[in-house]
Amino acid sequence: MSISILLLPEEVLILLIKKLDTVSQYNLYNTCTYIRDIIGRHIVVKKCRLSLNTLATVQSLKLNFFKDISYHLQELNMCGVPDLRKVHLLPVMNKLKNLKTLDISYTFLTVPDFVEIHKLCPTIRNITMNFMLSKTDISIETTAIVEMQECFKQMENVHFVGAAYNLLYSKLSILILNNSILNNLTYSISQRDILTYHLEENISWEPKIKFKLFRVYLLDWDKTFTLCSSFSIFKLFNFGKYEVLIIIANTNTLFMHSVVATPLLKQFISDNFMCNIESFIRLHDLSGNAVIMMWEKESVKFDSEFYSHLKKQLEDYFVYKCDAHSMTPLPENCKWIYTRPTMPVVTDKESNCKVGMLKRKRKAPQSIVLDYDKVFQHKEKLQLKIDFVQLLKSPVTLSANCDYLKKLTFLSLSGLACFSVEFFNILFRCCDNLITLDAVIRSELLGGSPLSRSIALSKSLKNVRLVDRKFDFKSLFLYLSQCKTLENIHLQITSSVIPNDLPDPSIIIKNCNNLYSFSIKMSTLDTCVIKKSTMYYKVKNQFGKHYLNIELYPDRFKKFSYYPYIDVFNIYPIKPN
Repeated sequence: MSISILLLPEEVLILLIKKLDTVSQYNLYNTCTYIRDIIGRHIVVKKCRLSLNTLATVQSLKLNFFKDISYHLQELNMCGVPDLRKVHLLPVMNKLKNLKTLDISYTFLTVPDFVEIHKLCPTIRNITMNFMLSKTDISIETTAIVEMQECFKQMENVHFVGAAYNLLYSKLSILILNNSILNNLTYSISQRDILTYHLEENISWEPKIKFKLFRVYLLDWDKTFTLCSSFSIFKLFNFGKYEVLIIIANTNTLFMHSVVATPLLKQFISDNFMCNIESFIRLHDLSGNAVIMMWEKESVKFDSEFYSHLKKQLEDYFVYKCDAHSMTPLPENCKWIYTRPTMPVVTDKESNCKVGMLKRKRKAPQSIVLDYDKVFQHKEKLQLKIDFVQLLKSPVTLSANCDYLKKLTFLSLSGLACFSVEFFNILFRCCDNLITLDAVIRSELLGGSPLSRSIALSKSLKNVRLVDRKFDFKSLFLYLSQCKTLENIHLQITSSVIPNDLPDPSIIIKNCNNLYSFSIKMSTLDTCVIKKSTMYYKVKNQFGKHYLNIELYPDRFKKFSYYPYIDVFNIYPIKPN
């Protein structure tokens, strides 16, 4: 027997609303006047995420829901909102009387824009945004620097997203933050196009910036390009005053990281993670994905709370390599598990026996069942990456009786594999909690394969990334449109063949009501990108889905090497969190 939540005491209902995500809160808000009255009268919604969901549009700022929660709102996340401009955000900022945290990264907003925003909403203390000033190759005047310094002087936590030239080789960002005393300063180096900003020659200054923690993330960097030795910004710091931790992800061997640390942190890493650690002597040259962390010894308390927080953060960086046939229990802190299937040991002693002078008749190879129940028996949730390094002699399959399938929330399939006919049918039927699928496999056409034909069987799948040499787009679009739970679709073609069969996406955009991101990466002509993008945007506007982020691009057109839209696929071993 079902019971209406409206029968619950008001204080219980308030607690339930607080636990919901923003989209769920909005949907509940629209159910009846009683719920709307509760949300309007009480401090129920303090955090609002208009990002990476169906509310990720400036149109959401006009909703009665947003107007009702705006006064008590403390955190507003608009990361990656595709249609966000300063003209849309400024009119609502003076209504946010209690806002402390704002995320406007991966949008068109600039640092001078934030200065204007902060004047209208001076309570902001934590900001995440792109480090962009204006047009390229411009000279920054002294008055503009002073105005930005006064604004950022009031910040407690700053996270800049931008290009290496402006954040690391130039001292401009530190100059803007020169009067700030920060808890956390974070730089994410992910912007590909180099925007150069020049200071007036008469600007003289001495660095005075202070921070407890400074983090630099190098995201999806060209592994042939070394960094650090010429970073101007690090020449400003005396490394003797900091505890330092550097983690470099090996892009070729996912589960191996290079770690460099000062003695205090070296011992902590050694006790909690299985990896080789070098002693920090100087700042290394880095390539690939990496993070540099620096804690000020004088102001940071390296106690149990500090280590507990750091351990939780680093667990997402380290992938645990697992042998499916091992009986050793998995470490408690391993969240992301990596395994390589191998051929089972042949135990049939009679396989080579002869009957008289004749050999036993050869049989077709039996399927290899990926059974990980024993090794994962104590895990409640699983993030699993299965890498088929070599093509196995037998087809790979799953068993509907395997208990671990119900524990999967994330699954990555990569490499060479021959899947049985029933593999994906079982996968989508039995993985009740599978949210994300990342399939980078060399196979026949995925668009006409059992994978795409079976995807509609899933009742939980939200994010799907398919990478292959080519697709039958028409069939693929049809099958994807039948999976109504999809929110994020990323397709990538690895061959140099230019596809000319990109169909109208209406069937996906119309049927997948929760879809907020749809991207296709491929080798193509510039004219094709423009033509197809125009058509896709017309369809998006036709259905009134302003929040939908649509991208059709060849790799060279990508503005950022890292995008929050594909964060869920764990492509980047090291990323901000």
